[in-house]
Amino acid sequence: MSPRSGTKIAEVIELLQREDGATLTELAVPTGWLTHTTRAALTGLRKRGYAIAVDRTDKLRGSVYWIELMEMSSDSYAAGSGARTPTDEAQPERPERAAGQRSRQPDPVDA
Repeated sequence: MSPRSGTKIAEVIELLQREDGATLTELAVPTGWLTHTTRAALTGLRKRGYAIAVDRTDKLRGSVYWIELMEMSSDSYAAGSGARTPTDEAQPERPERAAGQRSRQPDPVDA
């Protein structure tokens, strides 16, 4: 699922899709986030399936981040779109908790 338009994370994705990418400062200033929050947002995007690449060789700008376009399997997030296709895997069954499964320990006062 792609983020709602107009959100800060949508703005971050848009900046990361630019041809020249974006630095942490270029991501943090328009969102109002601190740099550690911006890094956490990049981690969150990675967890969503976005391929975030980094280039640390630009000495003038610093580390530059961008979304790398790549082929992904049909059951994972599509790079840059956040769209996910459902899988055929069923959720694991959770055993029902039997009534009275927990045994109550007697209070020291009752003993």
